[in-house]
Amino acid sequence: MNIRILFFASIIFALLSVSFAAVECPVSFSETEFVQVLDTKGRAVEGAIVQIYYQRDSTFSYGYVTTLPKPTNSSGMIRIPISNIETNPAKLDCKFKTNATYDGKTVKREDKVGLHPKILDLVLNLSILSLKVTDQEGHPLDGAELTVDGIEKTTGKDGKTQLHIAPGSVSVFVKYGDGKLEENFKVSGDTTKIIALDLYPLTINVLDESGKPLDAEVIVGSTSAKTNSSGSVRVEKLGTATPDVIVKFKNVEKEVLVDLGIKTFYNVVFDTTPPKINSIKPIQTEKVTKLVISAEDPGDYPSGIDVEKISARYSAGDNDWKSISVYLSGSEQYAAEIPNQPANTVVKFSIEVYDKDGNWASKEYEFLSAASPETNETINESTANSQPSTPTSKDEFPLLYVGAGLLILMVVIYLVRRFKSGGEE
Repeated sequence: MNIRILFFASIIFALLSVSFAAVECPVSFSETEFVQVLDTKGRAVEGAIVQIYYQRDSTFSYGYVTTLPKPTNSSGMIRIPISNIETNPAKLDCKFKTNATYDGKTVKREDKVGLHPKILDLVLNLSILSLKVTDQEGHPLDGAELTVDGIEKTTGKDGKTQLHIAPGSVSVFVKYGDGKLEENFKVSGDTTKIIALDLYPLTINVLDESGKPLDAEVIVGSTSAKTNSSGSVRVEKLGTATPDVIVKFKNVEKEVLVDLGIKTFYNVVFDTTPPKINSIKPIQTEKVTKLVISAEDPGDYPSGIDVEKISARYSAGDNDWKSISVYLSGSEQYAAEIPNQPANTVVKFSIEVYDKDGNWASKEYEFLSAASPETNETINESTANSQPSTPTSKDEFPLLYVGAGLLILMVVIYLVRRFKSGGEE
């Protein structure tokens, strides 16, 4: 009797065991895991990266897989579904491993499908770092961007933000507008830190040479603004003393060198007076006719002639217009060269002169080509440089000899007489 009872009891226990096993971890199971990451004080850790390692199957060669990394939310929570397609109970592995990583710290736990708490808690040894970003006067800065050991945060209207951090050395990089600051310090527990940035105001006035305001665009760093009715743009709380400043008026851009540590008020003057072409003079040389152009950029604040933008062209007779280059030949003098044309050819010349602020002036000129300068120069050289010698006739040579002989004879007679007169004495 007892043997029968024990036999039936063992059968029932075996059946119940199989039934419970099937409920705990059935083949082809599917389950969603709720994971929460906390610090040692039980506070939620936002931004921790969570992954689960589990068996996908054994029969179809998927083997063990790891879920994609997912960050925890502000409550430190994350949902991660897992599923197994194994159909052979003998090959089924119901265990899975969960790990969470934050700021170089990692914590793991192992659980079994169907036999674990509803929420899987993972505890990391972390502290809270509270940061406040202000200007040099202590005013909070809204929207300051911080990078703390690779973790990015942004301050609110109160200039504050906080995050979990692992104990040890911490590097904090702060960016506000164009201002940047880096600080390094150590954290051993919950820490509060105030970071102050030096900020500067900037005023840009855009005027013409007579002092009238201009409608212009002012770009400071990555921020752009139009000038007001007074031609001004004011920017508050610049995070650097030397911001990049560009002023645009019409099609002209000017880079303004700014040092707010020296002054915070800058005038930018644009030249609105066009250049002046005073004269054009043709000078014919051996091969070309050189046109000498006298031009200037008048006004109290001249931007100067832009030689690279000067354009010129000419037309000889009824021929088409041809472009030619212009170069600087002296103080307020420029030159262009035209190939020599046949004598008495009407040559038309047109030029446009620009200054560096985009103002321009044009002028047209005509002249009549002269005779070839090579002929003129040859004539001039032969007249000025050729000095022909006077030829000597052959008939004049005997007279020269006779004269020389008479001169010698007279000298001899004179010497003889002197000699005789000296002997008589």
